[in-house]
Amino acid sequence: MTNGNEIIKIQPKYTKKYKCPYCEKRLERNKLITHVDRTHEDMIPEGYSSTRVIFNLINKKTNGSCVICRRETPWDESKARYDRICNRKTCKEAYIKQTADRLYKKHGKTKEDFLNDPEFQNKMLQNRSISGKYKFQDGGVLSYVGSYEKAFLSFMDNFFHIKSSDLTAPGPVIDYQFNGKTHQWITDYYYEPYNLVFDIKDGGDNPNTRNMEEYRKKQLAKEKAIKDQKQYNYIRLTDNRFDQMIQLMLELKENLMEAPHQTVRTIHITRINEVNNILDYKETAEMARKKLLLLRQQNRMLFCRMIDIHTDDNEWKFAIYKITKETDIDELRHFIAFINQIIHSSIYVGSIEIPAELEVGKSGILGIKIEENDNISNIYINESDIEYFAKYIL
Repeated sequence: MTNGNEIIKIQPKYTKKYKCPYCEKRLERNKLITHVDRTHEDMIPEGYSSTRVIFNLINKKTNGSCVICRRETPWDESKARYDRICNRKTCKEAYIKQTADRLYKKHGKTKEDFLNDPEFQNKMLQNRSISGKYKFQDGGVLSYVGSYEKAFLSFMDNFFHIKSSDLTAPGPVIDYQFNGKTHQWITDYYYEPYNLVFDIKDGGDNPNTRNMEEYRKKQLAKEKAIKDQKQYNYIRLTDNRFDQMIQLMLELKENLMEAPHQTVRTIHITRINEVNNILDYKETAEMARKKLLLLRQQNRMLFCRMIDIHTDDNEWKFAIYKITKETDIDELRHFIAFINQIIHSSIYVGSIEIPAELEVGKSGILGIKIEENDNISNIYINESDIEYFAKYIL
């Protein structure tokens, strides 16, 4: 499927239904997670989540096991799967050595050899004044080259709360053909749990002075190579427009739910994020409406009802709500925070204001407020609320 400059190749979504471990209902995976969470909360084992219960059910597992030593590995809720490597230092070192050995076997070069590559060194020199090391919340450290990579690392850390050990820099080396010769493309980052390669770019709104015709031809050759190899999932992230990355990460989380953690599964998803225009308020309202519809399909936000998108009073309205119980208030706050985060991390505009009165019996309208002079100082974005819907909004 092609959408403007965005190229997407996605396998069909799973529609298989599974029997609930606690009753006779048979539901699709995501609906089953929601069902267990809402109906059988008291039956979920201590220390487990409904996501972990269903993952174990689908994959016939009771725990994870280290790909090096086979010892038990911890469950990671943010990835919806077990860690591939246990916490022992020797296993982490062995895994790093395995990766290095594979690189040398394929290319006859070490990671250090590639870092000394003239093209990579030129990139370092161009951005030496804004290069550095980013420290994650878990204490891990990764190098970045330029402000875009720094912002990317911060977003992976503070929005997705990834483990720093799951992200490597630089990423895999990809062989590609250009002008009749074989070249090596040193990708920027690699997120191991989702087998996902990142290419971090400026140039959408901030084109540089390079020979753009040759540069674009070379970029297309690189991306054709990674697509044709069918070894990795891939996204080109331009100008830190994170909305597409959020969509991709959640989509991979969804698809990989049915893959055992020992399997690095490639769904063959490619995103070329090269949109050059800021979306308007109506398009932002359409995005929010679609997210709300997806939630309702999973039995969330049922106190809301979609309406035709229209504008008045400096607001693009897309839904109405009526709060009937206390949990509706929580879900409404979660939804508003999540949509505002998507808006202000991307090319969308405006915001959803949190209603002044949130209590049982109150009703109102949800809409995208038109900002005056880009004033976003009072926008409601709460980290814990954002996390709540990350596993539901796809």
